[in-house]
Amino acid sequence: MKLALLFESSQPRLQKIKDFKTSEGHFSVYDVEGGPGPRNRAAMFTVWKHSDGYIVRNAMVPEGLQRRGYATDFYIAMNRESLRTTGHPLRSSPPRTLTTGQTVHELSADAIAMWDSFVAKGWAEKLDHKTYVFKRG
Repeated sequence: MKLALLFESSQPRLQKIKDFKTSEGHFSVYDVEGGPGPRNRAAMFTVWKHSDGYIVRNAMVPEGLQRRGYATDFYIAMNRESLRTTGHPLRSSPPRTLTTGQTVHELSADAIAMWDSFVAKGWAEKLDHKTYVFKRG
């Protein structure tokens, strides 16, 4: 499945490159199609296809592709897909309890800044520290 994102024609498009399942659930991995540089890096986005709304679990945009709208456009597209598929909007990663019993809430400073920009634009709500959800409309 290719995402119809609004990029300039000279920019590579994002595409789903694989699906996998873990004990947590179903995931899909997305990366740029025919993008620059070698593929000896992590894929750009990993999405947890949770029934209560999709969650972008990992977002790693290579330095040469940052600040070009990839992450913003991807999150918007995943929100639409989440609403269509689950009836629930995209949300930020929730806290997790590790097998050691430690609870972690993995949301980088860049992710927080992006989610805060979505809130400022009226696209999302901040529910708590590091907890965000897109608005339905």
